[in-house]
Amino acid sequence: MQRLLIRFFDFLFSLFGIVILLPVFIIIAFAIVVNSSGGIFYKQKRVGQNNQEFVVYKFRTMYEGSHELREKVMADTDKDPRLAKNPQDPRVTKPGLFLRRWSIDEIPQLINVLKGEMSLVGPRPPLAEEVNKYEKSENRRLLVKPGLTGLWQVSGRKEVTWTDRMAQDISYIENWTFAFDLMLVLRTIKSIVTGKGAF
Repeated sequence: MQRLLIRFFDFLFSLFGIVILLPVFIIIAFAIVVNSSGGIFYKQKRVGQNNQEFVVYKFRTMYEGSHELREKVMADTDKDPRLAKNPQDPRVTKPGLFLRRWSIDEIPQLINVLKGEMSLVGPRPPLAEEVNKYEKSENRRLLVKPGLTGLWQVSGRKEVTWTDRMAQDISYIENWTFAFDLMLVLRTIKSIVTGKGAF
């Protein structure tokens, strides 16, 4: 019953969000196009519930073709490549810096939520190459739908280590309730407003 309730909540919230934020989408799209060549959206295959792949949507925050340089950039800056984002990443465009700072680049994933591929709350959707390196216990992250936000996003966000992210995702799965999701959504709004731990 709670799963049906959260799906209903996800559908209504994502539909309402897309409609309300449409004017913002247009402004962001213009800023992206005039500052660098390439598309407005960045589309990438991610792994979802039960190891099913799907295409995730984000506003493009990097220069075209930057994903191929990911491992090199992370290695040059001495960062764990599994953490993906880096505050000194030279691949990020000027609008991209702002979009990432306030987590606006993730807004198009409301489309994924509307389609039922994601939920508002859950573990972040990993890349297939990350899943291939999972420890056996870490595969439990794939038992639920990935989410726009989750437990570690409101516990330091980009400051949280890979090990802590895994532990918090597993804790979320083991203690999940609809009320817990609502609490995490409220805490996420607070984290975005303050910008704590974001880049």
